[in-house]
Amino acid sequence: MKLISRLRWLAYALFLSVTAVAVAQDATCPTIVQDALAATDSACAGTGRNEACYGNISLSAKAQPGISDFTFTKPGDLVNVAGVQTLTLSPLDQKADTWGVALMKLQANLPDTLPGQNVTFLLFGDVEIQNAVTSNVDAGTASAVTLPITVSGTIAPVMNLSDPSQSPIMLKEGDKATADGRDTTTEVLHVQLKDGKSGWIPLQFVEVEGDVSTLPATVDLSKGYAELTPAAPAPQLTPMQAFYFKSGTNDAPCKEAPDSGILIQTPEGAGKIDLVVNDAKVTLGSTGYFQAQPGGDMRVTVVEGEGTIAAGGKTVTVPAGTYTTLPVDDQLKASGQPTDPQPYDASGLAALPISILPKTIAIAPALEVTEVVDSGAAIAPRPGTWTSVSTTPVVGAGCPPGMAAAMANVGGAPTNITMPEGVFDPQAVMNLNDAQLTGPVEIAHPEPNLYTLDYDQSGAVLHYEFHLISETEIDLTMTGTVEGCEFTVSATATATG
Repeated sequence: MKLISRLRWLAYALFLSVTAVAVAQDATCPTIVQDALAATDSACAGTGRNEACYGNISLSAKAQPGISDFTFTKPGDLVNVAGVQTLTLSPLDQKADTWGVALMKLQANLPDTLPGQNVTFLLFGDVEIQNAVTSNVDAGTASAVTLPITVSGTIAPVMNLSDPSQSPIMLKEGDKATADGRDTTTEVLHVQLKDGKSGWIPLQFVEVEGDVSTLPATVDLSKGYAELTPAAPAPQLTPMQAFYFKSGTNDAPCKEAPDSGILIQTPEGAGKIDLVVNDAKVTLGSTGYFQAQPGGDMRVTVVEGEGTIAAGGKTVTVPAGTYTTLPVDDQLKASGQPTDPQPYDASGLAALPISILPKTIAIAPALEVTEVVDSGAAIAPRPGTWTSVSTTPVVGAGCPPGMAAAMANVGGAPTNITMPEGVFDPQAVMNLNDAQLTGPVEIAHPEPNLYTLDYDQSGAVLHYEFHLISETEIDLTMTGTVEGCEFTVSATATATG
């Protein structure tokens, strides 16, 4: 009996010791998080535009090839984001008392005239991010060599890259032009049209009289585009505006710690910011929480404001209180379409480190699915002058490389439009602003503030969705198919007068 009693007491003592250790570990977890965030807030207070800051141990950085002046080993170290190839952070380790935290301030598509405004990236935990931005090569000078071309496809787009606000010029079968340049892979040609306009056209849509290889190769598709003649350069992605990333999932060791991921916050009053995340087009005017696993899903959670995500020919608007997911392959590239927005579990987001973001926010409560669909009473847009700003088109796999490269330079430039009085009529609005829809048009009104317009002319199949947000704001999404090429363009129109 004494032996049994002793064993029982030993077992009880062992239970107490294990429990004590567990309690001690649980107690250190929130302390690690609190100390790491405080250290990051202090060490990274002076982070400037397009700089990455080492916030808290432990993390490592790999520089771009050819970068020699690169030190990123201790809290407070700053490096130019353009020189960063990858950042790798460590998950929360209670035994080692470490949790990787990094801060970045990016320009994205903010204008140079607003140097004090930046997009804030806060990375924490088991996260790896890779810069996907490369620089365009300079355009050479045009050569005197020219070749006549004739459009052989049903319809062919000509992109005028010197003015991205302009819509593509659509040529018909049999139309003629003069080619005076090509890209290094001879997939697109630079052409001069009879009316004096110029642009880029995919080679597969035309027949060329002569040897295409004699045309000067002035651009490299692998590095982007530039106009042949002196002109304002096409908009370029700034450092880390496009990136690939992966993160841990459900890895928070205590309720005071968030699951690994990236918080991205846009500056107040700057409008919507364009990013390319794991090859998906993301537009953000808010605060978003990003997570992704190779061969699994990427999740975009909007905790304040609103965002959109486009991939696989589908664009989804994600309001605060919801999230969307889309599949990514083993290389973290988007491999499908985003889901419709779903309400999130707000309690699971309570530990997000929003306190050190520059803009003070509260995490929005979960938005019910019915709230996402039911937009309320019908909205009447304010008549008068509006300004529309489009995003960079998302081009599908069925498009020729030349089309993808050309369309990548469209978006960002504001366009003035006129909004007529009366009930919103998408066809009337488009025709008033020089669209001149002459083919079959189908208009639907499935929800109080959603209008759709389907249009088919000369082989171009286009689908428009007009989301009326308020009397002074409309979100537009256009998906199209031309010669088997699928693409999506989003735009936001706001009343200015």
